[in-house]
Amino acid sequence: MAVATTMQQKGVGIMLMTYAENFCALNNYTIAELHARKTAIGFYQKLGYQSDFVEFEEVGILHVKMTKNLS
Repeated sequence: MAVATTMQQKGVGIMLMTYAENFCALNNYTIAELHARKTAIGFYQKLGYQSDFVEFEEVGILHVKMTKNLS
């Protein structure tokens, strides 16, 4: 997922992540895992995601794997 630059800082990303986490919780998932662009790490950290900060390239962009315990 990504939020268009013109829509950032308006709560859209938080709304999407809340929806996704609620969907996961309602379907008995206990851990959420995502690939975050390096530039978005801070956003996900504010939502409680953690990373080992091992960088990898995906679709030509640096990412890190991040996880959050949903239970």
